[in-house]
Amino acid sequence: QVADRYAPKQIQRMNNCLKKIAEECKRLGFMEESEPETDNPAARSKSAQQRQVGEGEVRALIAASLMDSTCQGPRDALMIGLAFAGGLRTVDLVNLNLDNMHFDAKSGRVSVKFKAPGAKRARHIPLPNDQLIALEDWLAARGRDAGPLFCPTARSAEVNVKRMTAAQM
Repeated sequence: QVADRYAPKQIQRMNNCLKKIAEECKRLGFMEESEPETDNPAARSKSAQQRQVGEGEVRALIAASLMDSTCQGPRDALMIGLAFAGGLRTVDLVNLNLDNMHFDAKSGRVSVKFKAPGAKRARHIPLPNDQLIALEDWLAARGRDAGPLFCPTARSAEVNVKRMTAAQM
């Protein structure tokens, strides 16, 4: 379940993480340099707060995640790709299991079979090549045991096969 309110410490951690990702993407040339943003929320305009993320920015985030040499990079790239391409929310990503991944032998495609709560039928979200590579790398680190698709990792790059919380995601 997604918490309605995050603790201030969690919000600060998330903001710091996003700032570091944006700085790295700018350093690698995936994003253009823009005006420095102020930390004062009253100074920012409402339109800047509700800006949609473009496809190029998502590709830059995925590319930056794939450059990570730890096992967290492919996991994060797969999460970002599924969230953007499939329109999955955080709670949907948390609830994905390894059983939801389906390989179609006829077409040679891998898709995620996802059924939203209250929906009559499940959706099949095809995975493009960059997400397939991220999936293979993540499963090599995670293992093929049944359970949640996305798992937390320890600092020693050890994967614990248990369900992540929305805050960890």
